[in-house]
Amino acid sequence: MLGLDLQKLVHEDMKRPFADYLPGDLITCTVAGRLLHIAIVVPAPVGGTTPWIVHNIGQGPKGENRLFEFPLTGHYRFHPAAAGR
Repeated sequence: MLGLDLQKLVHEDMKRPFADYLPGDLITCTVAGRLLHIAIVVPAPVGGTTPWIVHNIGQGPKGENRLFEFPLTGHYRFHPAAAGR
């Protein structure tokens, strides 16, 4: 429907090393040692330097300073220009 091969784009993105976390990035992690989890990176509140995440961990969507609280298993970024748009 979007005209994009997301599997191909994610695979290509995973080949590039990057450590910065920017608003809009997706991260995956493991919660409580066994639960797979996904979140969106958002800017820190005014004055903060560490990006926050928006996620739903069972109590509705929340923005929290928990980016590095759980073991990260993935970090993904969508590049519209690379997708031919």
